[in-house]
Amino acid sequence: MATIEQARLALTTKVEALKALWTTYSLVVEYNNTVIVNTATQTTPFLRVNMTLIDGYQTDLGSNPGHRIMGMIAVEAMVKEGSGTAQANKLLEFFYPHLHMTDSIPPLRTYAASFATVKPSEGWAGQGAYIPFWFDSRP
Repeated sequence: MATIEQARLALTTKVEALKALWTTYSLVVEYNNTVIVNTATQTTPFLRVNMTLIDGYQTDLGSNPGHRIMGMIAVEAMVKEGSGTAQANKLLEFFYPHLHMTDSIPPLRTYAASFATVKPSEGWAGQGAYIPFWFDSRP
């Protein structure tokens, strides 16, 4: 059984391994509350990865019941506003297939991604993949 921190570290480890395979330019990845990209000085597209906890439930009626935690992984490819979506799509399509519909990020198990355009902010726009996940936190 896993903790929330173990799940977060597993996701970060997976994204960092994928980032090492990205060779187009030196990629910056912004994570929840760490490695915040300075959008005023950033010149190349970057990736935002956030893991949001949404819900949970008791998995059985035993004396020490299991607990399933559910949430959403947001993978957002950000590009300079006005530069088109091609670079954002390329970046997103490199990462999301390795993160959705998989059990290869233990303890996380992920479902199929949904997609949306990221609202422009601070001169940056993007394309996002939103991936539901779950993991069990107690026996």
